[in-house]
Amino acid sequence: MSWSDSRALLCFRGSANPYNWLRNLKVDQTQHEWGLVHRGFHDGIYSEEMTNVIKVFQDIAQEKQVTITGHSLGGALAVLAATRFKIESGLSPSLYTFGQPLVGNDQFADRFMQELPNNLFRVINKKDIVPRIPPTAAGYRHCGHPKRLSDTRISKMFGTSQAEEVPAVEGAANILPNFGHYFDSQSSNWRSEPPVHVKENDLQSLSMEEFEALQESLGPRDYIVPYGVLGDHVPYFNDHKISEYIEMLQKLSGADDGFYEVKVGGL
Repeated sequence: MSWSDSRALLCFRGSANPYNWLRNLKVDQTQHEWGLVHRGFHDGIYSEEMTNVIKVFQDIAQEKQVTITGHSLGGALAVLAATRFKIESGLSPSLYTFGQPLVGNDQFADRFMQELPNNLFRVINKKDIVPRIPPTAAGYRHCGHPKRLSDTRISKMFGTSQAEEVPAVEGAANILPNFGHYFDSQSSNWRSEPPVHVKENDLQSLSMEEFEALQESLGPRDYIVPYGVLGDHVPYFNDHKISEYIEMLQKLSGADDGFYEVKVGGL
C-alpha cells in the first residue's frame, strides 16, 4: 500500500507460482454478502492477515481518493477487497485489474454493478487466458468494464512522467491516476492509430472441458513446469505476464517514443 495526503493506493500481486495456481485452481464457490464467489479468492481476502491489512488501509483511506489494483490472482483479490471497503466503510474505490480471473456468479456481478457501477476497469492483454477462467459454465460471470489491449496504435494521452525503476505490479499502477479519464466508458477521447487499440469486450470463457484439459496438460500435481517456459505449455499464457501488460500500457501511453520507461522482472 502507498498513500499521500490526498490519495491511497492498494496493490495486490499475482501468484508467486503461476503453474501451481493454474494446475490447482478449483471452481468451488462460497457465500458472499453480494452473492456466490470463488472460495479460494474469498478465503484469501477474508484471511486474518488480509483482514488486518484491510483495516489498516481503511483507516488510511478515509477522506482520500482511493485506488485498488492487482494482476492475475491479485486482480480477483482487488475486486473482493473493493467489496469489503464498500460494505464495511462505505468507500467506493477506483479499481483497475490486469489479467483478472472471473470472481463470482450472476448475483454477485449484478450486485457489484449496482454498488460500484463505474469503478472497475478490467485490462486484458490480447488473448490472455486467465480472464477466461474459471468457466462461466461453472457459475461465473465477469463484472466491471473490460478494456482489451490489441495491436494497433493509440495516440499519446498521458501527461509527462519521470522514468523510474519499480516492481512489476507497481509498474502498471504507476500510471493509474490518469487511467480514469481515458478508460471512462463515456469518454470520447480514444483516438486509434497503431500499435495499441482498446476493445471493450471480453473473450469467450473456456468451457469446462477446455478448462479440465488445460489443467490436465500441466501434468501431475507434483510435476513442475520450468518457470521460464510456462508460456510454451499454456495457450496465451505469455499474454498474461505483467511485463507484457506493462509493455502494452507503455505503448498506449506513448512510451514507445521514449515517453515512459519501466524496468520489470518475472511476471
